[in-house]
Amino acid sequence: MSQPTAPPLLLGLKANTLRALVVGAGPVGRRRALSLLGAGANVTLVDPNPSADPQTWAAQHPKLTWQRRPFDPSDLDGVHLALTCTDDHDLNDHILAMARARKIWTNAAHNQHKGDLHWLASAQLGTLTLGISSAGAAPGLTKTLRTHLNQSLGPQWPAMAHLTGHLRQMLTKAHPQAPQERIAKLRRWQTSDALRLIAARDLPALCALIHDTTGLKQDPASLANILYPAAPPKIRPTLLLSGFGPFPGVSVNPSPGVARAVAALLSDAFDVQVIELPTHFEGAWKTLHHTLNAMHADPKRHLVGVFPFGVASGSKNIRLERMAINHRRGGRPDASGRCARPNGEPIIPSGPDGLMGRWSVDALVAHAHRLGHTRVEVSNSAGTYVCNEIFYRLMVWSNEVGFDGNAGFVHIPMVPESLANQEAADTIAAVLRQCSHAALNPAPH
Repeated sequence: MSQPTAPPLLLGLKANTLRALVVGAGPVGRRRALSLLGAGANVTLVDPNPSADPQTWAAQHPKLTWQRRPFDPSDLDGVHLALTCTDDHDLNDHILAMARARKIWTNAAHNQHKGDLHWLASAQLGTLTLGISSAGAAPGLTKTLRTHLNQSLGPQWPAMAHLTGHLRQMLTKAHPQAPQERIAKLRRWQTSDALRLIAARDLPALCALIHDTTGLKQDPASLANILYPAAPPKIRPTLLLSGFGPFPGVSVNPSPGVARAVAALLSDAFDVQVIELPTHFEGAWKTLHHTLNAMHADPKRHLVGVFPFGVASGSKNIRLERMAINHRRGGRPDASGRCARPNGEPIIPSGPDGLMGRWSVDALVAHAHRLGHTRVEVSNSAGTYVCNEIFYRLMVWSNEVGFDGNAGFVHIPMVPESLANQEAADTIAAVLRQCSHAALNPAPH
């Protein structure tokens, strides 16, 4: 058995002046870059073939610089921390050696023992941050422990931390020249029965305990404002629906009207926004992307689902699309007259070949059938026209920004008479209500 390594030293790093380099923009590299950005660091992310669109992701994070190219030694210039997150272990080792020669701290995703720093799992409870490390031996176990801590430590712990900080400030003002007295009083407070009283919301007893342990006077009303501030207004879940405008061969596109009818049916439980997209390969995503970014960043909204609607030639039923492919092909011009290449071309040259929608289409179709909505089916191909393009770019965006809601594409029949608009709206509303059910009834922690 190998000798155990020394336990890591856990430090709270103020990262707002830190310059970090992350080489490798796969899922691990992007997660670690997001952690650094969340702590205020300046991050350079380098990858010649990223699985996410650099321009879109960089637009979300002003302190991120994304270089779409191979690693260059000059990337280490002025850097305080270098992270290697590529699949090329030889390249990772080469970067680590160069960083160490420059006395730059390192983290190696492929082998935690090769870097200077371990990436900790952390449990966040209000102002409390608990770091968990196995010194690289069992990263999966640290994640399990993080989940356990988040679920088992009650809200009295962050409340205790917040109240203790308040009392510490009061003691500093009351006894500015007596640090040892302040420490002794805080120690009596922190080892008292305060946690139980906070959990029980016994404010009179808590006021008495504060006076007994620290000598400070608090009244129940002031204490309530410190411990239990008024909750912000509840934000209703939001859905974004879209339809397309006309295009060659279709002078009146029914999809916006169906989207508006679905929005009316769901308005009892959701705030629903409906937009109309031009049937352009580039213009459709530009319009949807602008609205998506604004809604996703709006603190007054809780975006739980994004569902573009389009029309499908030759279909008699509503189709829930399972996946989008990174491919567009000519044959029909869009509304601007542009045709894709006859032999096809990728939508995003460096993107994955296909991406699954964020919804369980088989279960949703079965649910609709049980409710009597039989004119709905699963589709395994969204085509190669603008509908597939908008679906694919939506899924890329969802992965890039860490969107945790539902996203999928709905095709309705081309000819409105084959399925009345209201019948289509009823069916789709039943599907989207079921799909977004978790937003209205979150699982208990």
